[in-house]
Parts: sequence; C-alpha cells; structure tokens
Amino acid sequence: MLIYSASGDVLKTWGEHSVSNPLQQLYQSYDSGRKRLASLPVCPKCERAGFRDKGWALEKRMCCPHCGYNGIATEVYSAYVDKQLYK
Repeated sequence: MLIYSASGDVLKTWGEHSVSNPLQQLYQSYDSGRKRLASLPVCPKCERAGFRDKGWALEKRMCCPHCGYNGIATEVYSAYVDKQLYK
C-alpha cells in the first residue's frame, strides 16, 4: 500500500511520516540534523527514521523512538529512498 499525499507525491509523504516523532523533529531542527538524516537507520517495523545504538559499527543495531524497536537495521535513510523501499 502506498501513502499518497494530495499531490500524489509518495516520497514527500513518506519523508514526513519517517520523521514525525517529536524526538526526531528536535534532532532535525539542529543545523547539522538535516545532513545526518541520510545516514540514519530506518526502522523495519514502522518505516520511521531511528537512531544508531550500541553495536552499530559491528551489527548495524538501531533503536526507534516511535515504536521502540531495538535490533538490526536493514537500510539507512538514503539507501531506503534510492531503492524506493518506502510504502
């Protein structure tokens, strides 16, 4: 199922969905936050941007501030967009 906005722009709608958590919005409000968004992991459960957790370097572990998922991330935000994996 694709999430369409009124203009039919799936990527824009998914992008707003992925950073809808208040903690993510605070992170994005900082100057360097927008540059770092591309390297943040995407939660496999809720498709929102999460944060890197202990074990990121070895296992690509992440935690999601929205749904509480704590585990292995399959993609980072930029790769998720490039491969058009968003729904």
